[in-house]
Amino acid sequence: MNPPPYDREHLAPLTSQAAIEERARLLIGRAARRQIWLFFLDDEDRQLPLLIPVQDPPPQPAEDDDLKFASLLAYVQEQTDARGFVAIIERFGGMALTPADSAWARMLTSAASLSPLSLHGILLSHARGVRWAAPDDYATARTRAADTA
Repeated sequence: MNPPPYDREHLAPLTSQAAIEERARLLIGRAARRQIWLFFLDDEDRQLPLLIPVQDPPPQPAEDDDLKFASLLAYVQEQTDARGFVAIIERFGGMALTPADSAWARMLTSAASLSPLSLHGILLSHARGVRWAAPDDYATARTRAADTA
């Protein structure tokens, strides 16, 4: 699948869950492999021309992965006009969040809280499509930010 062409002038701001989910469908679509995608938004919630894949992540995030991802997010913010980001967990399987998906979603939420970028959503790319992952779906464990508050 070829991603849609990037044309900032024609990209509508992603100001709703439905708009973000549709963009994730266009960019990633149904899962083809195991990876995590990050795409970035400017101060008007328009997508920037930067899409970062994290290929073949381990089944569970490591304890300090939130710090590593926060550092990556800070670097992106320093180098671009990014003010926010969206994360897509891609893995083949059903649409229900697995314990591993939830662990990655919690880690990404923690990383966002430690970074200068705001998290606009986490989605799951699965065998049949893309779905929104609501915080209630994965927020069963405390994040590092909650531990320090």
